[in-house]
This record gives sequence, C-alpha cells and structure tokens, in this order.
Amino acid sequence: MPPTVLDGDNAEFQYMAFILGIPHSTGYPLYILLAKLFTFLPIGDVAYRVTLFSVVCGALTAPIFFSIARRVVSQTFPALCATLVLIVAPSMWGGAIETKTYALHLFLGALSILFALRWHQNGNARDFYWLAFIVGLGLTNHPVFRFLAIPFALVAWFNRARLNRAMVMKGILLGLLPLFLYAYIPIRANQLIAQQDPQNWALYTREDAMLKGTITAYYNNTVAGFFNLISGLDNSYKLGFTSPLEQANRFELAATLLWQQFGLIGIGLALVGARASFRSERKIFAILLAVAMAMGFIALYLRGISTVYYFSLTYLVLALWIGFGIKTFLESAERLRVNFPARLTWLTTTQTMRAIFLCVPLATLAT
Repeated sequence: MPPTVLDGDNAEFQYMAFILGIPHSTGYPLYILLAKLFTFLPIGDVAYRVTLFSVVCGALTAPIFFSIARRVVSQTFPALCATLVLIVAPSMWGGAIETKTYALHLFLGALSILFALRWHQNGNARDFYWLAFIVGLGLTNHPVFRFLAIPFALVAWFNRARLNRAMVMKGILLGLLPLFLYAYIPIRANQLIAQQDPQNWALYTREDAMLKGTITAYYNNTVAGFFNLISGLDNSYKLGFTSPLEQANRFELAATLLWQQFGLIGIGLALVGARASFRSERKIFAILLAVAMAMGFIALYLRGISTVYYFSLTYLVLALWIGFGIKTFLESAERLRVNFPARLTWLTTTQTMRAIFLCVPLATLAT
C-alpha cells in the first residue's frame, strides 16, 4: 500500500477528499464524501488515509464475492477457490491500492449483483429494494456503472411476475434517493467560489477556485455545466474507435489483460465453468453473461488508461465461472474414484489444484 501522496488522478482524489473539493467528471460525490471520513483516522498522513479507503473497499469485496460464489456454485470449496483466484488478480489488487474510484466501483457492483441474485432466487422484496438503493449509490460513483442496467433489467424481466406497482415505485424512489448526493457539487462549488477575494475578479477571467485546483477546471457553475460534469459528456471524445488499427489494438489489449488476470489454466477453467453454469441454471447464467458482456463492451469502447479496472466486473463473472470449473473438475475426480484407487485420485486432485493456484499467479507475474 502506498504510504503517502501519489501522482495523477490518485493525487487529485487524495487532495479533493481532504479539502472536500470538486474533482473531474463525474464529480464522484459518494467517493469524495466517504474518503473524507477516512481523513479523520489517526494513522499516517492524509494521503495514506484516503488510500486506505480503497484498501478497505477491496477487502470488503472479497466476502461479498464469496457470498455470490457460494450462492451460484452451491459448494463451499469451489466458491472459496474462486474467491482466492479473484483476490490475487492484478485488477483486484491494483484497484485496492490506487486512490481512485475503482475499488468502490467493484464493491458496489459485487454488492448489487449479490442482491440481484438473492432476489431472483428467493423472491424477497427487501433484496429488490436493496438492489435499487445500491444501484443508485453506484451511479454516484463511476459512470460505467450505468451499464449494469442491462443485466439488472434482465433480472427484472425474469421476475416480472413478482413485481407490482408499489414495488416498482418504491424501487424507483430508492434508486433516485442516492442521486441527491450530486447536490454536493453545486453546494460545495458555490461555497468555494464565495471564498474568492472580490479583487481577484479583475485579475482572472474565471473563478480562482478553478485556478487553485479546489474545483476542477472542467466545471462551469451553471445548470448546463453541472449536468455536463455529472453526465461525463466532457469525456465523450473517449468513446469509440478512431481507426481499425485502434480497434484491433484494444481487442489485443483486452486479451492481454485477460491473460494477466487468470492465465491459461484460469481461462480454461472459466470456459468449462461457463458451460457448467449454463447447464446448471440458465437464467443465472444469462444474468452473469449480461454482466460480463455489458461491462466488457464499455471497457472496450471507452478509451482510457484504466481499461483493466473497467473490466473488473467482467473478471468477477469469469472468477465465478472458474469456481464452476473447479466444481466440475472435483465432481469428475469423484467419479474417477469408482475406477481408480482413492490414493491415486487424491494425489491427482491435490496436484492439479496446486497447479491451478500456482500457475494463475505465475502467469500474472510472467507478463
């Protein structure tokens, strides 16, 4: 974990959380307000405390993911293996030690998937309400969270018989409630602008809060400027491919990043597990596939240096399928016991499992 100030966007978030400033689009009000709470901890310097927030989000994601894996894989050991595979993936650790919104994004994404699956399997209205509320929180953290609307719409379609007008209205209200966090941006911006010395208006062509860095220079203190910031429209130029060569390069990057996360054995297990998931429960498979494809699409389509973190929820689904793959392997090994001595089967199983957990990290280090 970095002990002090970082560079780039990391430094921006460390600083903005400390002063309660306005960072670049989309303003990230949830992250700024939660990270501010960590600045009051009596350990390290302020930058360290803000980074600790990302570490905590990463740590909390692990048990949430295990709960998902245990629910969909239905066996504890494969679910635990899938969790271990995810937490050693570079995207998981990288997001947890950077002072950006990606660790919180993964945590909220995992939590929303957990509630979606719980509602799908159990039909408890409380899980639906929690899902709506967590989705609202996610929308105030990172714009790529919007693409989870596709799999969650699929969940709603599968469970449409459970929905009634009252549930839908409560869900909409709970989803909209966290969006009021965006009110932080104009409220705080006006406070920072009001602190300006009136004489400075004769020197600067715009608010000196932008020049000092307490408010992002991309923000205009108007209604149009507010919606431009929170929508991320000022970054719309990053969408799409500028040439066939760039498109090919992005697909190559996606393949390289996938290899770095799981290696050949992990990818193979994910393919086996995806087939097993499809045969086990097709609706859950469809939901997970929708998550992987929706987040994979925007990660490919959005040009940026943080592509690996945009893929994080896709990797989460692949880790679940790795759990299914391990479950399939163990069931096959159990069947082999009928025809082979128990000791031989045990040695084969343990050696293969050892290879899995050695090769996945080694494949990561080798790239």
